[in-house]
Amino acid sequence: MRTALFFLAAAAVVVAAPLLGPAAYAGKPAMPVTRADLRGVNFVENCRFTHRAPDDPIVFPGQPGASHDHSFVANATTDAFSTFGSLRAGATTCRRAADTAAYWMPTLLQGTNPVLPTSATIYYRRGTLACPNVHGSFLRLHVRFPDCWDGQNLDSADHKSHMAYALRGECPSTHPVAVPAIELIYRYPTLGGSEFSLSSMGQFSAHADFFNAWNPGQLKRLVNGCLNALVHCGQANP
Repeated sequence: MRTALFFLAAAAVVVAAPLLGPAAYAGKPAMPVTRADLRGVNFVENCRFTHRAPDDPIVFPGQPGASHDHSFVANATTDAFSTFGSLRAGATTCRRAADTAAYWMPTLLQGTNPVLPTSATIYYRRGTLACPNVHGSFLRLHVRFPDCWDGQNLDSADHKSHMAYALRGECPSTHPVAVPAIELIYRYPTLGGSEFSLSSMGQFSAHADFFNAWNPGQLKRLVNGCLNALVHCGQANP
């Protein structure tokens, strides 16, 4: 994988370095890779809630208060002025200290009262369409980010067009570079109900954002040792 910095927004319904081609195992001769080989290939991050703010350093950089309210996890310093450098210098609530990235979603509301997430799980996957098996009956907000890059632009005017979703495991010709597929899951201490909404308005406005500020060397090690090596690392390090 080559290293690249991505800014990414995703609708509910980047990351360093494109994935190696479908016939490449890390440290092994090229050989065919089947869908079964890719099942469960991932590494998993767990992060705690840090703060709320009406900020969005991707959509409204340098404009504090310009966004609807967001709930942030991972990096404790994320605000409208965040940069790669400021996030790398910030503290993180993630299990891996190298993950100083910023993740955020619209704030969940019960009436007009904010409901804060208890935690977030972030899956970095390769090539499987299976959703993570998340146990429990409490309310969750689950967003899957695009996993194909156009290979040229680190951002776009709408913060989405430089990325696309794979179709049947293949990236489209317009976005030929495969990158780790990120899934972000927020968990809330409630069962939900009709009185719940999102700060971004209706339930169908659910989305998430990711500002990559991982330690580049540590992220490359996880991508190569887990995703490119076709290993289910989970919360362990390769």
